[in-house]
Amino acid sequence: MFKSIKISIFAVALFFMTMGRSLGSDCAAGGVGAESCTFRSQVTILGVGLWAVKGPSVSCGEGFYACCNATSANCVENPSIAP
Repeated sequence: MFKSIKISIFAVALFFMTMGRSLGSDCAAGGVGAESCTFRSQVTILGVGLWAVKGPSVSCGEGFYACCNATSANCVENPSIAP
């Protein structure tokens, strides 16, 4: 009984640690030069995929790049290059 509870707590902690890395301001998927992106994350323990999460996605037009994270997907204006 206690062993299964410990394993469950461990799995949930790993999930939140994985998601936490994707919640920052940097793009977890996409980035400069990307026309589209979809956030995906999979929790794996000892080489076994436990569950996968598919988050938001976006497609962007000219002058913008796609940036996806666990909670958002945005089109960001491409940085301008000064002459």
